[in-house]
Amino acid sequence: MDENTFPDSRVRETIEKSFIPVRIDTTEDQQTPSKYGINAIPTMFVTDETGRVIDQAVGFVPPDSLIQLLNGSLTKG
Repeated sequence: MDENTFPDSRVRETIEKSFIPVRIDTTEDQQTPSKYGINAIPTMFVTDETGRVIDQAVGFVPPDSLIQLLNGSLTKG
């Protein structure tokens, strides 16, 4: 994801426009993965301002799929 998805200019633009990205180091922070039931890396999830999960993806997500997931979560929130 760091090599293929996140560097994509369309992904960066989508994230910068409507989201606050947070990366969790699961070796340092074990409480957050437990709270959200993260059992695999990478796991991505979109939450609302209260922390309610709106959408999520587990495993590698290519740029087009991530953009679709992010845009779709805007309508679900």
